[in-house]
Formats: sequence, C-alpha cells, structure tokens
Amino acid sequence: MVGSTFQTNPYDLYKLLDDCHRGVIQLPDFQRSWVWDEERIKSLIASISRAFPVGALMTLDTGGEVNFKPRPVEGAPTETKNALPHSLLLDGQQRMTSLYQVTLRGKVVETVTPKNKKVNAGFTLTFARRSIPLLTMKKPLLVCRRIELYVLILAARD
Repeated sequence: MVGSTFQTNPYDLYKLLDDCHRGVIQLPDFQRSWVWDEERIKSLIASISRAFPVGALMTLDTGGEVNFKPRPVEGAPTETKNALPHSLLLDGQQRMTSLYQVTLRGKVVETVTPKNKKVNAGFTLTFARRSIPLLTMKKPLLVCRRIELYVLILAARD
C-alpha cells in the first residue's frame, strides 16, 4: 500500500500572505482569476477576526514531474513574476488573494459590489473603539468606501 502524500500543517497567516507577496506561493496558470466581491471579502475578514474556521488551503509543492506554469497572486509586485515558487495554490485562491489585497498589497482593493458594480474599497478593522486602517495611503488617489468590521474582544473566563 502506498503511503499518503497529503500533509496538514498549521501556518501563520502573515507568513502565508508574505509568501504570496514574495512569490514563494503562486498560482498554477489554469486557476481562474480573482473574482470575490466586497461582501465576501468582508465576511472572510469578519470570520478570521472572530477565529472562525474559514476552510483549508491546498498547495502543490513545485519541482515534481508535472510542471505547471506559475503566475503570482493578483496584486503581487511585478518582480514576483520572476520568482520561482515553492508551492502552487490549488484550493483557497479566492480567500488568499482577498486577504492579500486587503493587507499587504498597500493599495485600495478594486472589486465589485454584489450587484457587480465596480468599487474601490479601503478596509478598516475596529478594535475596542479604535480604528486601525489596514490600508494607509499618504495621498489617496481614489475615493474609497470605508468598511468597518467590528471585532469583539472577549476576555477568558476563569
């Protein structure tokens, strides 16, 4: 009987996003483009901020017999195209790209409303009455929608 080739590993979310930013994690060329609307993005961030499960990611380590052409996560720096990825993201691309767009990209998120109207969204997390912008721009070139996600901070009970 052949041994399992699947592994489950916990990873730090920031490391995963940084790996997308540096091109360590990329997409295989057959993956569809990023298509999530602002409601799905808000919902994902709200779930993560409340420590709800948001699904698993499935990656394929590169360097095997099958060699797919890679492409960077949408919004990653131009130089990422020259990076050789260590992993290709097979499942979870919409979630990872949405999180990358909101956190590390450093620009407004160009997405659509649920009614397919184009919007430029800036996301802000609010912690205990203090707003922390996920996107900080010295000179905003675009008018952004401000979306606040209220995060409940619960104290552990003894």
